Amino acid sequence: MSDSPASAGALLPISEQGGGYSSQAPVSGYPSEFRKRRRQTHPRQQQSTQQNERRAPVHYPDDFIPEIIKVYAREFPGKLSADVLLKVMRGICSNTRTSLVNIDLEIMWCMILKGIVPRMLLFSYIASMTRGQVIDQELMAQLPARFDETCYEIAAKDIPLALASPSLWGALGLHLIGRYEFQSSRYDLMMEHYEMATEILTKTTFHGCPFPWINVSEKLKHTFEYDYYVYTFWVGFQWHLVCCFNLDRPFNVDIGVQSLPSPTTIRGYFAPDLLCGFDLLTLLPVGSWPRSAQTENLDKVWFRGLDDPEYEGWRPTEWNNISPNYKITAQLQRMLPLGAQLYKLQCAFCENMMTLSTYLRQLHTQQELLKRWLYSLPEEFEITQEKVNQFTSAAVNHKESGIETFNRVMDFKELIMMYGLYSSLVIRANRVALLGMLNESLKAPATSMQMRIFGLRDYFEAVDQGVGDVDYGSKEYDMWQKNLAFHKCRMQCYESMSILCDVVQLSFVLRLNVFTYGTTYVAIAGEMLNVLISQLGTRDNNVKWKTKTRLAHVLFLLRSLQHWAPAIYLFVYGIQVLSDPSLLLEDVSTGGNRQSDSGIAKGNKAAADAISPPSNSDHTTDNSGAVNPVGIPNPFQRNHIISLIVEELDMTLALFLAPAYPMLLLKIFASSSM
Repeated sequence: MSDSPASAGALLPISEQGGGYSSQAPVSGYPSEFRKRRRQTHPRQQQSTQQNERRAPVHYPDDFIPEIIKVYAREFPGKLSADVLLKVMRGICSNTRTSLVNIDLEIMWCMILKGIVPRMLLFSYIASMTRGQVIDQELMAQLPARFDETCYEIAAKDIPLALASPSLWGALGLHLIGRYEFQSSRYDLMMEHYEMATEILTKTTFHGCPFPWINVSEKLKHTFEYDYYVYTFWVGFQWHLVCCFNLDRPFNVDIGVQSLPSPTTIRGYFAPDLLCGFDLLTLLPVGSWPRSAQTENLDKVWFRGLDDPEYEGWRPTEWNNISPNYKITAQLQRMLPLGAQLYKLQCAFCENMMTLSTYLRQLHTQQELLKRWLYSLPEEFEITQEKVNQFTSAAVNHKESGIETFNRVMDFKELIMMYGLYSSLVIRANRVALLGMLNESLKAPATSMQMRIFGLRDYFEAVDQGVGDVDYGSKEYDMWQKNLAFHKCRMQCYESMSILCDVVQLSFVLRLNVFTYGTTYVAIAGEMLNVLISQLGTRDNNVKWKTKTRLAHVLFLLRSLQHWAPAIYLFVYGIQVLSDPSLLLEDVSTGGNRQSDSGIAKGNKAAADAISPPSNSDHTTDNSGAVNPVGIPNPFQRNHIISLIVEELDMTLALFLAPAYPMLLLKIFASSSM
């Protein structure tokens, strides 16, 4: 999980025909701003707005259940009461807020009230969140067996509706289904559905303007609705790209300048001065919600945020101050097309569509563009030690309210995701170049866990070890130039690796629950494992000890993401490689070289324990949910890398491996039968 055209400004909501203006009142895009800003209106809206402002929020009784929730509960194949289903949705919408889904959840909650939320959207989101066990454990006990799988199956049945009636939420539904398929290892289906979503988006119009909506009038560009279309496209683009990256699959999306919507300006999405009022039915595939007395003769269903007294009364009060920083989202989306181009370049090289020399030249050019993006980030987005200290100090001393801590943590995770994705893309592209220079296989760079790239001193040492001659496709590369190219790619990996280590260490120290960023964190962990495992081949014992601490952090991260199947696959791959009996670290008796990175490998426990946000908490001390099996001996020597990692994390080996037991047992049985 940008900086180009679309400036903020006042705009009037569009009427039914798309050419006139409705009398809908404006509203802030930030939930925390709904009540703070004076609503700006066009003179022709003044009278209507004043009438609306005099209307108090509608009061709903505590036991109120919208009709559509009752319908979906009755239709559910297993035993599911309407009140439990509503509690599930309320918990999910409260606990999983990020800039990637915040507005989606607001609109979904409004659609529940209005009786038009599509099955595909509701159940695909529930499926993903249930698999991640973000639902309260007491509530989980009231759900039918295989609840996540059943929700996924219900959502998938409506895919034909999305294909038959191209719409924004048809594409979003397919992206959410694909997200669950990534979590549950249905990779071929995931790719199929992501590509369907891309096709649907290319057929989706915005007030008659064809995709990519760049020819929309300036007035329309200054609407909450337009921001929402562009934002939704880029969120799906990010999920699609990162999943392809994690699986080494081709990213078949046209990324030409005229083929993509223009991300918003650096003001961020959903600026408070944007007026909001649009028909929700325009977002939905035809017939994607159940017919009822409430929806029998619907012509339009307006979304006006808290200018709608029904929605204001229905919306949980605890959401009022949740406010993602959409400026971070905008900056991230400036990087996505550049990152996608770098990834497509890497894929072309791996498919033998260009020579090594051509790849190295284009790699350098693309990296320079990415560095310009990195260096252009505003100072406020730097993750400095001072900011980390301020955050932990505020938490320990209770200087902030729970919701303030929640918002600050959310911003931290957004920044971590941005820097982590950038660095992962750069490392992979350079790692592939290094594999090419060493004449290694390029078939599976994501999980190859190569042991030699970063253990070599230089290209000359690789030649001494028997690396065969590689055809660069150009005569310009003599031995010295090859060594220079090798050094540049490796140093670029180290530079980006330094960022990833900071990112993961910060997540580790603050015990951040990163489930909602699972696709990006799997990418981060995969690249870190490849580099760190390779570094164990170095002769420098101090580097090995530092690498051990970093491996402890990244493996802890992966085991905390056990509900994402790809994370556990990576965890098992890493453990298999690290099980090499020769990976013993010599004890260093001088100067504390055995100390952990920055002395905080076991986490800042005081800060972690003190951070206790409200019920929509995004912190966890260990969300693996693993139970410590007893009686399993440690077969490794005390100075073996795995024993040292387990000691670093203050765990037993049994507890450390617990999330991966099913897969480890399968691999043991498979190897025993051979």
